[in-house]
Amino acid sequence: MKNLVVILLFLNLNAFAQNDFDKAKLIDQTIYKYSSKTNNRIKLPKIEFDSIKVNAFRRRNYIQANNFFKKSATQITIMYYFDNDSLRLIKVTEPSPSSKECYFIHSFYIENKKIFFEREGSQVSAIYAEIGLPNNKSVYEIFGYNRFLNIEFLKKYVFELYHKL
Repeated sequence: MKNLVVILLFLNLNAFAQNDFDKAKLIDQTIYKYSSKTNNRIKLPKIEFDSIKVNAFRRRNYIQANNFFKKSATQITIMYYFDNDSLRLIKVTEPSPSSKECYFIHSFYIENKKIFFEREGSQVSAIYAEIGLPNNKSVYEIFGYNRFLNIEFLKKYVFELYHKL
């Protein structure tokens, strides 16, 4: 009986995880459909805090914030996507300093003003996909991404910046 309870609990937790993944997938589909139908671009005031410069603009369904971290010379783009004026997705993209076709992407899916699902991964060019990557090195070492822009830092930073915009 105890094993049955454990199995049912595991299946229930897995169902919630799948449900969050499905909700995130639906948000992706909705957001990209809207962002392709954008209107005029409105430039937002430049922001500078700590050692970060931010240039941003807004369209009807999203805000794009281009961030430059002076101390590390790192650039990231943060996209805040909206559905019916409600923040639904925050996507952070860091281009690789060593390859123009490679990016590290963090995605935060929002529901009721809280992150309910997050995803991170590297987008690499077809060349790297064909030749393969070394197993003994991280994407940070291979592509030169900033290790300090980890998911915990970004979770705090994207909301702090959002409130300043």
